[in-house]
Formats: sequence, structure tokens, C-alpha cells
Amino acid sequence: MAAPASAADDVGSLRGLVTDDEQRPIAGVEVTLAEIKATTTTDAAGRFTFNDLAPATYSVFFARLGYDALARKVEVKAGEVIDLNVVMEGIPVGLTTST
Repeated sequence: MAAPASAADDVGSLRGLVTDDEQRPIAGVEVTLAEIKATTTTDAAGRFTFNDLAPATYSVFFARLGYDALARKVEVKAGEVIDLNVVMEGIPVGLTTST
């Protein structure tokens, strides 16, 4: 007889790391799953996690002041953890002077 399925077998997880173009982690990046309107923020090590996600394809948006926003599509499968690592490019800040 097969073991009963656990609740964890019905859902998946998404975790990841956000770094800059020099592979330094970026803290404070807002990470949003558009389809379920769930948002989290990267920790000091640039990491984020979403647990208990229904199997589906999700649009993941990354935003932080001073960096170009990013969007990625990921497919979450039941019983799996998806790793998504992204590199955000800094926006150069220049001072302009008027003459």
C-alpha cells in the first residue's frame, strides 16, 4: 500500500538569490509573484523564499531603487523547490549641471 500523500506533495517552493553584476548580494529587493499578489523582500544575504505555492507558472518581478527592474517566468511543480538566481544591474546616477 502506498504511503498517503502529504500536503507538501501538493505544493512547491520558490527560492532564490539576487546579486549585482559583481556577484554581491542585494538586500531589500522587493520580489513579487504577480498571479497571487504575494510579495517578500530579500534578506541581508540577497535571498528570498516563497513556500506552499500551488503548481503553476508564475511571473516574478524584482524591484529596488537604484537598479533596473526585472521580470522572470518560473514553473513551480508540486513537491519541488525551484531555485531562481538573478542579477540586477545598477542604474548609473549622474549629476547634471546647468550652465
